[in-house]
Amino acid sequence: MPDDMYHGIRSLPADTDIGTNFDVAFADVTDLTQVEETIHSAPTGLVWMESPSNPQLK
Repeated sequence: MPDDMYHGIRSLPADTDIGTNFDVAFADVTDLTQVEETIHSAPTGLVWMESPSNPQLK
């Protein structure tokens, strides 16, 4: 998940059972090397991105 994203979505892993059923990792999606490293650091089933990001419009 992006390190800069809408708070309502960012809070889902902590406030729902999503966080207990899935491992969630955050990355700066403006740094493609960091995104690639995060994806390859563990089995990945979903990459969540927001364009533009919210609230900083990265």
